[in-house]
Amino acid sequence: MAYQENMTIHEMHAHYGSDIHCPFCGHNPEAKMLDGGQFDPCKHTLLFAHTEFWLYLSEDAEKVLKANGIYCERIEPDIAFTKSDDEDVDYDDVFDAIKIPDVICFNRIVGPPAMEASWVAFAPKS
Repeated sequence: MAYQENMTIHEMHAHYGSDIHCPFCGHNPEAKMLDGGQFDPCKHTLLFAHTEFWLYLSEDAEKVLKANGIYCERIEPDIAFTKSDDEDVDYDDVFDAIKIPDVICFNRIVGPPAMEASWVAFAPKS
């Protein structure tokens, strides 16, 4: 059986406005968004999600989710998740199902009054 590990999520409460760079190549996938551009993932980027929507999900992450019973439907610009038993799927379900070794996920949490969060996750490529 192959080694699998749940995603490590690093919560950022104080420095939620900091730029996030891929820990494997140094790329900032959000840099172009500051000037009105698009999210620009590197080959290590697995996902980018916000409290209210999913902006990006890599093919690798989608394959792992499908193998763990969660299916995604890309409805531009969002991504919707379902299970075969029609059970609701929340963020924790998705994160728990992504079993790829050495995944690093940054969860930026903005407190009151905004009460928003975003997640960006990276994994090494062999």
